[in-house]
Amino acid sequence: MKNLGNMLFRQRIRLDDCLIKGIDILHKLVELLLSAKDEGAESAQPDEILDIELLFEDGFSCFLKCLDKKYYLPFYWEDMYEVYSNLKKILSILQTFYAEKRIYKTRFSFSHFLELEGRILENMKCFFQEYLHNRKYGEELLKNNQHELKNFVRLYYQGIASISREQVQSHMTSRLLEVFLDINAVNSSIQDVLQKILVGTNL
Repeated sequence: MKNLGNMLFRQRIRLDDCLIKGIDILHKLVELLLSAKDEGAESAQPDEILDIELLFEDGFSCFLKCLDKKYYLPFYWEDMYEVYSNLKKILSILQTFYAEKRIYKTRFSFSHFLELEGRILENMKCFFQEYLHNRKYGEELLKNNQHELKNFVRLYYQGIASISREQVQSHMTSRLLEVFLDINAVNSSIQDVLQKILVGTNL
Protein backbone atom coordinates (compact mmCIF):
# COMPACT_ATOMS: atom_id res chain seq x y z
CA MET A 1 0.00 0.00 0.00
CA LYS A 2 2.88 2.32 0.82
CA ASN A 3 4.46 1.62 -2.57
CA LEU A 4 1.16 2.37 -4.28
CA GLY A 5 0.91 5.64 -2.39
CA ASN A 6 4.42 6.61 -3.44
CA MET A 7 3.63 5.76 -7.08
CA LEU A 8 0.47 7.87 -7.00
CA PHE A 9 2.42 10.76 -5.50
CA ARG A 10 5.16 10.55 -8.12
CA GLN A 11 2.67 10.39 -10.99
CA ARG A 12 0.79 13.41 -9.69
CA ILE A 13 4.03 15.35 -9.36
CA ARG A 14 4.98 14.38 -12.92
CA LEU A 15 1.61 15.55 -14.27
CA ASP A 16 1.86 18.82 -12.36
CA ASP A 17 5.40 19.36 -13.65
CA CYS A 18 4.31 18.67 -17.24
CA LEU A 19 1.48 21.19 -16.97
CA ILE A 20 3.78 23.80 -15.45
CA LYS A 21 6.25 23.23 -18.28
CA GLY A 22 3.48 23.67 -20.85
CA ILE A 23 2.36 26.91 -19.19
CA ASP A 24 5.95 28.19 -19.16
CA ILE A 25 6.35 27.49 -22.87
CA LEU A 26 3.07 29.23 -23.66
CA HIS A 27 4.14 32.17 -21.52
CA LYS A 28 7.36 32.30 -23.54
CA LEU A 29 5.29 32.74 -26.70
CA VAL A 30 3.35 35.59 -25.10
CA GLU A 31 6.61 37.27 -24.10
CA LEU A 32 7.96 36.80 -27.62
CA LEU A 33 4.90 38.49 -29.12
CA LEU A 34 5.21 41.29 -26.58
CA SER A 35 8.83 41.85 -27.55
CA ALA A 36 7.68 43.25 -30.91
CA LYS A 37 7.72 46.81 -29.61
CA ASP A 38 8.19 48.37 -33.02
CA GLU A 39 4.85 48.06 -34.79
CA GLY A 40 6.61 48.53 -38.13
CA ALA A 41 8.81 45.46 -37.70
CA GLU A 42 8.08 42.04 -36.24
CA SER A 43 10.83 41.09 -33.81
CA ALA A 44 9.17 37.72 -33.31
CA GLN A 45 10.31 35.66 -36.29
CA PRO A 46 8.50 32.61 -37.75
CA ASP A 47 11.33 30.24 -36.83
CA GLU A 48 11.15 31.34 -33.19
CA ILE A 49 7.40 30.73 -33.17
CA LEU A 50 7.96 27.30 -34.70
CA ASP A 51 10.59 26.43 -32.08
CA ILE A 52 8.11 27.24 -29.33
CA GLU A 53 5.42 25.16 -31.04
CA LEU A 54 7.79 22.17 -31.21
CA LEU A 55 8.75 22.59 -27.55
CA PHE A 56 5.10 22.64 -26.60
CA GLU A 57 4.33 19.52 -28.63
CA ASP A 58 7.27 17.71 -27.00
CA GLY A 59 5.92 18.68 -23.60
CA PHE A 60 2.45 17.47 -24.51
CA SER A 61 3.88 14.14 -25.67
CA CYS A 62 5.62 13.74 -22.31
CA PHE A 63 2.33 14.51 -20.59
CA LEU A 64 0.54 11.84 -22.62
CA LYS A 65 3.22 9.30 -21.70
CA CYS A 66 2.49 10.02 -18.04
CA LEU A 67 -1.12 8.98 -18.70
CA ASP A 68 -0.14 5.50 -19.89
CA LYS A 69 -0.35 4.00 -16.40
CA LYS A 70 -3.87 5.11 -15.58
CA TYR A 71 -4.01 2.86 -12.51
CA TYR A 72 -1.42 5.08 -10.82
CA LEU A 73 -2.93 8.44 -11.79
CA PRO A 74 -4.76 10.90 -9.51
CA PHE A 75 -8.54 10.66 -9.82
CA TYR A 76 -8.68 14.06 -11.56
CA TRP A 77 -6.24 13.20 -14.35
CA GLU A 78 -8.93 13.81 -16.97
CA ASP A 79 -9.30 17.37 -15.69
CA MET A 80 -5.55 17.86 -16.02
CA TYR A 81 -5.72 16.54 -19.57
CA GLU A 82 -8.50 19.02 -20.33
CA VAL A 83 -6.34 21.87 -19.01
CA TYR A 84 -3.41 20.87 -21.23
CA SER A 85 -5.70 20.50 -24.25
CA ASN A 86 -7.01 24.01 -23.65
CA LEU A 87 -3.45 25.31 -23.40
CA LYS A 88 -2.92 23.84 -26.87
CA LYS A 89 -5.94 25.79 -28.09
CA ILE A 90 -4.47 29.03 -26.74
CA LEU A 91 -1.18 28.25 -28.49
CA SER A 92 -3.04 27.75 -31.77
CA ILE A 93 -5.03 30.97 -31.35
CA LEU A 94 -1.87 32.97 -30.59
CA GLN A 95 -0.26 31.53 -33.71
CA THR A 96 -3.30 32.72 -35.69
CA PHE A 97 -2.97 36.16 -34.11
CA TYR A 98 0.71 36.34 -35.05
CA ALA A 99 0.08 35.27 -38.65
CA GLU A 100 -2.89 37.60 -39.19
CA LYS A 101 -1.15 40.55 -37.57
CA ARG A 102 1.73 40.14 -40.01
CA ILE A 103 -0.76 40.13 -42.90
CA TYR A 104 -2.95 43.02 -41.74
CA LYS A 105 -0.06 45.19 -40.45
CA THR A 106 -2.43 47.08 -38.18
CA ARG A 107 -0.99 49.82 -35.98
CA PHE A 108 -3.30 49.01 -33.09
CA SER A 109 -1.38 47.94 -29.97
CA PHE A 110 -2.40 44.60 -28.45
CA SER A 111 0.22 44.72 -25.68
CA HIS A 112 -2.36 45.12 -22.90
CA PHE A 113 -4.06 41.89 -23.99
CA LEU A 114 -0.77 40.01 -24.11
CA GLU A 115 0.30 41.35 -20.72
CA LEU A 116 -3.05 40.29 -19.30
CA GLU A 117 -2.68 36.79 -20.75
CA GLY A 118 0.80 36.62 -19.25
CA ARG A 119 -0.61 37.34 -15.78
CA ILE A 120 -3.33 34.73 -16.23
CA LEU A 121 -0.76 32.10 -17.23
CA GLU A 122 1.43 33.01 -14.27
CA ASN A 123 -1.54 32.52 -11.93
CA MET A 124 -2.21 29.13 -13.54
CA LYS A 125 1.39 28.12 -12.97
CA CYS A 126 1.27 29.19 -9.33
CA PHE A 127 -1.98 27.27 -8.92
CA PHE A 128 -0.39 23.97 -9.96
CA GLN A 129 2.54 24.65 -7.68
CA GLU A 130 0.37 25.29 -4.63
CA TYR A 131 -3.15 23.86 -4.96
CA LEU A 132 -2.48 20.78 -2.80
CA HIS A 133 -0.43 22.60 -0.17
CA ASN A 134 -2.25 25.90 0.30
CA ARG A 135 -5.96 25.86 -0.49
CA LYS A 136 -6.53 29.49 0.48
CA TYR A 137 -3.77 30.63 -1.85
CA GLY A 138 -5.24 28.49 -4.63
CA GLU A 139 -8.62 30.14 -4.08
CA GLU A 140 -6.99 33.57 -4.18
CA LEU A 141 -5.27 32.76 -7.47
CA LEU A 142 -8.57 31.72 -9.02
CA LYS A 143 -10.22 34.90 -7.76
CA ASN A 144 -7.43 36.93 -9.32
CA ASN A 145 -7.87 35.14 -12.62
CA GLN A 146 -11.63 35.68 -12.53
CA HIS A 147 -10.92 39.40 -12.22
CA GLU A 148 -8.46 39.22 -15.13
CA LEU A 149 -11.04 37.43 -17.30
CA LYS A 150 -13.40 40.36 -16.77
CA ASN A 151 -10.56 42.72 -17.68
CA PHE A 152 -10.18 40.85 -20.98
CA VAL A 153 -13.78 41.65 -21.91
CA ARG A 154 -13.42 45.26 -20.76
CA LEU A 155 -10.29 45.71 -22.88
CA TYR A 156 -12.06 44.21 -25.89
CA TYR A 157 -14.92 46.71 -25.75
CA GLN A 158 -12.51 49.58 -25.12
CA GLY A 159 -10.57 48.47 -28.17
CA ILE A 160 -13.68 48.29 -30.32
CA ALA A 161 -14.79 51.73 -29.14
CA SER A 162 -11.40 53.23 -30.02
CA ILE A 163 -11.53 52.08 -33.64
CA SER A 164 -12.75 54.63 -36.13
CA ARG A 165 -15.19 53.02 -38.55
CA GLU A 166 -13.75 55.29 -41.22
CA GLN A 167 -10.31 53.76 -40.91
CA VAL A 168 -9.39 51.33 -43.67
CA GLN A 169 -7.93 48.90 -41.12
CA SER A 170 -10.86 48.98 -38.71
CA HIS A 171 -12.31 45.61 -39.79
CA MET A 172 -8.84 44.03 -39.62
CA THR A 173 -8.27 45.34 -36.10
CA SER A 174 -11.74 44.15 -35.08
CA ARG A 175 -10.87 40.67 -36.32
CA LEU A 176 -7.66 40.61 -34.25
CA LEU A 177 -9.54 41.83 -31.18
CA GLU A 178 -11.96 38.94 -31.62
CA VAL A 179 -8.98 36.58 -31.46
CA PHE A 180 -8.45 37.66 -27.87
CA LEU A 181 -12.11 37.05 -27.09
CA ASP A 182 -11.48 33.48 -28.31
CA ILE A 183 -8.50 33.23 -25.96
CA ASN A 184 -10.61 34.53 -23.10
CA ALA A 185 -13.24 31.86 -23.75
CA VAL A 186 -10.57 29.17 -23.43
CA ASN A 187 -9.18 30.85 -20.31
CA SER A 188 -12.68 30.70 -18.84
CA SER A 189 -12.91 26.97 -19.58
CA ILE A 190 -9.58 26.39 -17.84
CA GLN A 191 -10.77 28.49 -14.90
CA ASP A 192 -13.79 26.21 -14.46
CA VAL A 193 -11.60 23.10 -14.53
CA LEU A 194 -9.15 24.55 -11.99
CA GLN A 195 -12.06 25.33 -9.70
CA LYS A 196 -13.23 21.73 -10.08
CA ILE A 197 -9.75 20.41 -9.26
CA LEU A 198 -9.46 22.65 -6.19
CA VAL A 199 -12.82 21.50 -4.84
CA GLY A 200 -12.21 17.83 -5.65
CA THR A 201 -8.77 17.68 -4.00
CA ASN A 202 -9.97 19.31 -0.81
CA LEU A 203 -13.06 17.27 0.01
